[in-house]
Amino acid sequence: PIILVHGFGGWSRDTMKGLFWYWGGMNDLASDLQKNCPDNKILTASVGPFSSVWDRAVELFYQIKGGTVDYGQEHSDRHGHSRYGRTYPGLYPEWDAEHPVHLVGHSMGGLTARALVQMLKDRGSSRGEKDPLFSNVESSGAGFSTAWVKSVVTVSTPHDGSPMVDELDQFT
Repeated sequence: PIILVHGFGGWSRDTMKGLFWYWGGMNDLASDLQKNCPDNKILTASVGPFSSVWDRAVELFYQIKGGTVDYGQEHSDRHGHSRYGRTYPGLYPEWDAEHPVHLVGHSMGGLTARALVQMLKDRGSSRGEKDPLFSNVESSGAGFSTAWVKSVVTVSTPHDGSPMVDELDQFT
């Protein structure tokens, strides 16, 4: 499957009720891709439009795999939000190393996709988190790894940051 991940301020397929699509504007790019690539499953994720990259990556994991979002106790305490989020049925519940996905991220969605790959590699340990991520999800075989993601494509992603923060800073 190919999973499209929206950027900062993005929205789900249902938000605009088909009047305007995040992926394609007046045209539904996901549906067009599905028609033109019938052998691939095209899915669209919807993560927090204004959430941190960490939170968006955790949400993306649970949206793909299914389950109740668990941001981690230590992370939630440090950032002052609930540990648990929404519960998702899973866009692709069989997702694992034997059934990897391709992630396509636009803008901040590219950062979200890259963060998810890092989380699959170390379950949050690179950020100093003591409670491992995804502990409430069963993983088959070798467990969580970067093999769960076959590729990451980023489109207009601010890999070196964005001047937006500097612009917003003038209003504080």
